[in-house]
Amino acid sequence: MGKLIVVRHGETDFNVEGRYTGRVDVSLNIKGLEQARVTAAKLKDMSIDIIISSTLKRAKETAEIISRELQVPVIEMEEFVEKYVGVYEGLTREEAKTKYPHMWEANAPEGAETLEEVKERVYKGLNTIQCKYLHNKNVLLVTHGYVSKVINRYFDNSTNEEFAKYVLRNCDYHEYSICVKENIFKELEALGLKSKEYITLDEIRNKDGIYLYRVKYKDENFVLKYFLNHDYKREISNYSLLERLEVPTIKVLSTTDNSLLLEDIDKSYEYRLGREEDLSDTEVARAIAKWYKKLHEKGLERPIKDNERFYREIDCITKENLLVVKNKSNTKNNSLWNLIEDNWNLFLSTIKGLEETLNYNDFYWTNLVVSKDKKEALMFDYNFLGIGSRYNDIRNVTVSLSEVAKNAFMDEYGGFSKKEKVIDGVTSPLITLISAYKKDTFPKWAEEAQKSINDGTLEKNIRNLLELNG
Repeated sequence: MGKLIVVRHGETDFNVEGRYTGRVDVSLNIKGLEQARVTAAKLKDMSIDIIISSTLKRAKETAEIISRELQVPVIEMEEFVEKYVGVYEGLTREEAKTKYPHMWEANAPEGAETLEEVKERVYKGLNTIQCKYLHNKNVLLVTHGYVSKVINRYFDNSTNEEFAKYVLRNCDYHEYSICVKENIFKELEALGLKSKEYITLDEIRNKDGIYLYRVKYKDENFVLKYFLNHDYKREISNYSLLERLEVPTIKVLSTTDNSLLLEDIDKSYEYRLGREEDLSDTEVARAIAKWYKKLHEKGLERPIKDNERFYREIDCITKENLLVVKNKSNTKNNSLWNLIEDNWNLFLSTIKGLEETLNYNDFYWTNLVVSKDKKEALMFDYNFLGIGSRYNDIRNVTVSLSEVAKNAFMDEYGGFSKKEKVIDGVTSPLITLISAYKKDTFPKWAEEAQKSINDGTLEKNIRNLLELNG
């Protein structure tokens, strides 16, 4: 694993004057420029592969001086800008105390970021760095005083007193070694597996900041899912929601803020992991349909406050994203774009006017668990759990099933809204193309959606959609 070296920017006149700098975009002073050159020389033999900098001028100037000395590229990340201090920006402590006495006494300047808000963005940035670089690179991060405190808490779990006392002075640096295995053992202890000498780990997969391990503890077997990627930690709360709604999942034995300890299906007497041939098995298809029907029915009971945190596929259908598709697909002259533009309000209200329930969104046999008697089935991996129409999931499943399995699935699931199918005939190819044109190379899986523009199918489907409210 690599290491992270955190450097605070060089001195500025605001530092000398004791002013709250925050987001005020000041440059380094003469001393600060020299500090950066001295630090660059000290770092020359530390095998740094990449430099990441806050987007503020004082950090960028420091990073650029170090970059020239080390001949290493700089990447800017906004997550590491200094804490915004609201109405205190640019003031000295005395000026702030005099001008805002009540805020000073309450230690709550109006408009300022809270510690939790700074932590959220900084931790997200650190997770990005770990996922992208720290498995094999040494990273230099140029940032700010308050942010360096937050970074120190991230790695050392500092107390409030330690947090307050920690100071990284201008152009000083602090080195952190990254060892995922150490984190894994800490997580296992928090999950209740406290005797390290009885633990055997076998890595199953490591991708996108998600680590999957088979764990043997004494005579018991588990699967540990550890989330280094901050965004994907949502799966922990998704498991909790499905449990509350009584939707069957793999048994969750314990959780932390970062991990799930799950039943090891490979060691189960009742269940097995999915196989490719399950996609053609009518018994399995019926069992899958039962699980999806329960997910969709129980999904209507989800707390409405949860809606904001859920992935919703249709949210990507915006004028801006459609313009990108229009330009990149070389279909500017296709009449379907005018059809959408001329009827935008009706178009948007129609696709967003369906009843919404929970959607699994990620069907394939590799995410499937089947009981050994084929009477039950369930899906696992809930990273893409979201909200949408029932038909969105139905199409997502049936496109992978054989014809006989598809018929068995639909027979067991029952009917669906024909209006949902009409709308899906528009939203599905548009969502596919929006996703495809964000990639450097146009993917093969989007070719059918592109064809639907060229052969007129998508325009026909749009007209059918608009007629739903006609």
